[in-house]
Amino acid sequence: MKPRKQVTQPLTEKLETEALEAGDTPPSHVDDHAFPSNQAILRSAFRYKIIRRLGDGGMGRAFLAYEYDSIDTFRLVALKMLHAPEDVALQKTFSMEAKLMRLMNHPNILTVHGFEKGTTGIEKFLSTLGVMESYASFMVMEYVPGFNIESLIRLHKQKGIYMLPQVAAYLTSRIARGLAYAHEFKFPGISAHGVIHRDITPTNALIHEDGRLKISDFGIAYPYDPETENPRMCGTPIYIAPEVLGGEKPTAMSDVYSAGLLLEQMLLGNPRYLPIQNQSGPEMAKTQHRRILKRKFQGESFRHVHQRLVAICYNATTTDPAMRYQTARDLAVDLEIFLHNFDCSIGPQQMAVYMDALQSDNPAKYHSREFIMINGKENIDFTPFGGGART
Repeated sequence: MKPRKQVTQPLTEKLETEALEAGDTPPSHVDDHAFPSNQAILRSAFRYKIIRRLGDGGMGRAFLAYEYDSIDTFRLVALKMLHAPEDVALQKTFSMEAKLMRLMNHPNILTVHGFEKGTTGIEKFLSTLGVMESYASFMVMEYVPGFNIESLIRLHKQKGIYMLPQVAAYLTSRIARGLAYAHEFKFPGISAHGVIHRDITPTNALIHEDGRLKISDFGIAYPYDPETENPRMCGTPIYIAPEVLGGEKPTAMSDVYSAGLLLEQMLLGNPRYLPIQNQSGPEMAKTQHRRILKRKFQGESFRHVHQRLVAICYNATTTDPAMRYQTARDLAVDLEIFLHNFDCSIGPQQMAVYMDALQSDNPAKYHSREFIMINGKENIDFTPFGGGART
């Protein structure tokens, strides 16, 4: 078999090469305000050196870093820190997220390696005297070089093509499998009925350069219990299920709705709804709720998609929870049956080659025997991008 062509050098390999060329000391492309110092000595056996900021989220920010052990071997990790580390309520939520993700073990959920608790008040005072370092609490996570779904969709639009429907179905099936695991996750003292993610968005679904998909950011995850009070509504309004916007408790079916919207966005290239401007909190939720109830499913927009996949998308995003897929597992199974019925055998390796093709000058002329697994021939006939309706 012809070896897979690397369009660009993987980021992981590039950074490690730079580190080795520098005498096993990684480069210091560091934002001086991102961390107490370039290298923080912690109370654990590990040390961390910040490389660069990865991005900011609603609750915190993430950094790419090297993690060293006691014999000075290192690996790339992502460090997540809060915007407001002094906020006690946020700290509690942050530690719960770390605990949940540390305990969950699934190939489609981002791995959390550990959690470092920040310095105490006394230790912060000692840091002003130069006795020790002062740092905020942070989570140590698996680093995923590659794309998130938002950037993958953007790359398709830049190339002027739709995402291959089989690829959209495969990625959504991996999201659904990860959600099914979380929804059924049980650990004494944490959750008796599973965990609802509540923030399934294009930026929280990461695709590794080797083709693996990981769900990230359980920062507002809700350990579901029918007896508990309804939690405060959180998340990205345009991806929140209508029943949650209307005041009901988030459930597995509300995560399914969000996953269905991601499938639609991958197929059409645009989100169903544009973000709401100049509104916040309850006012924004009410506006989005009205938009959902007013707008019907636009089946005619899926002209390049097989009707069976359109039906799956409709069943995942129907406004009536009773008519929706009742579990994420059901959604995953239907997507996998769809792929199987069309002789599509797609996995991480095919996904990795597909992303290589997208980054080439002309994706339609990119040839690989891996594509035979997807559509029966060595290249892909991409559909030119024509946009999709949004409100």
